[in-house]
Amino acid sequence: VPRGLTSSDYNFPLVFNSSLNYMLPLAYPDWNIGNFLYIPRFRLNCFLDTAFIPINSLILQTTGFELYTDFHLFNHFIPLQGGIRFIYNTNDGSMRIEDTAFMLGISF
Repeated sequence: VPRGLTSSDYNFPLVFNSSLNYMLPLAYPDWNIGNFLYIPRFRLNCFLDTAFIPINSLILQTTGFELYTDFHLFNHFIPLQGGIRFIYNTNDGSMRIEDTAFMLGISF
C-alpha cells in the first residue's frame, strides 16, 4: 500500500505495488551542539508510490517527499536518522505529514 495509506483500509488478497524514489543530499552542515548533538547531513527523498488492485480495478497513488537528518547523540559513533514525511494522496487530494521514526501523523 502506498505511503500515507493504511493497509487495513485496503485489505485485498492481490495488490501490485510500485515505488519510484530519488534521494539526494541537501547539506553537510557539520553542526555541533556541545557534547549533546552532532548533525553531519540533511537529505531529501522524493517519491511516487502506486498500488493496483485488480479485483475492482482500483489504482491508489501517493506522492511527496521526506526530509531526513543524520545525527549523533552524546558523541556516540553510531548514527541515528530522523525526519519528516510530506504525503499528497492523488486519489482524494488529501495531504498528510508524518514523522519517519514513529509514524505519527497529522492529516489535513
